[in-house]
Amino acid sequence: MNINSLECPYCHEYGFSYHAYYIRHIYIFGKKYTIRITRVICRHCHKTHAILIEDIIPYSQIRFEDILYMLKNKTADFIDMSHLSYILKKYTPLSSITYKNICIRNRRKYICMFLST
Repeated sequence: MNINSLECPYCHEYGFSYHAYYIRHIYIFGKKYTIRITRVICRHCHKTHAILIEDIIPYSQIRFEDILYMLKNKTADFIDMSHLSYILKKYTPLSSITYKNICIRNRRKYICMFLST
């Protein structure tokens, strides 16, 4: 990925630099994995952004595919019932269950950028 070709969603300028990394935990069918997330910084407005691969939802330890599975089957043996109930309550009201809609629902106050691969 050429990070200099990315447009900053805040100042709409081009040009990022690698800034930092952080460790993130994600569950895949109940098994916990540790991954490293790259952070970049805009050279113009100095806002930082995390670069997530598709299937990782911002601020969630559960992958998009697992969320889809739970919404479709209303069950999951790889997660406790209280968390399943939370997931169903949070995402069932969405009119369209897409990766983008679930990310936007979870983004808090931050902007989400979606890049084609």
